[in-house]
Amino acid sequence: MQIRFAYIVFSIVLSALASSAAWALGVQTQTRSPTACANNNTTGSTAWSNPANAYTSNDSYATAALAAGTTSNYLLCSNFGFSIPAGATITGISVDIERKSSNNSTRDNLLYLVKNGTIQTGSNGATNTNWPT
Repeated sequence: MQIRFAYIVFSIVLSALASSAAWALGVQTQTRSPTACANNNTTGSTAWSNPANAYTSNDSYATAALAAGTTSNYLLCSNFGFSIPAGATITGISVDIERKSSNNSTRDNLLYLVKNGTIQTGSNGATNTNWPT
């Protein structure tokens, strides 16, 4: 049995246009943690337990107990509270995820951004490396 853990932080890099005085000096970065995480059964067969534990990096994790060859549901985290001024242009999005497994054979399956509540399936950001133990 595998136990998967997760913690998620998003950063958005903004390049502001001169129309926003507070941002007119150039590139700004905001780093935020989610205030909502939930199991989403759109994919996989194993639900995440304690999804709210993915809010912060505090050694208290969201978990999914996986049997060999199974896949977890999505762990869907949202409500990051970004403050994006009118006229700003988003030039990049960075995602940091803290992963941990009870064995050395757990890997990402699917990793997507969510926009306006809809999973964006165009670019899978999953890594091909095993999660650390």
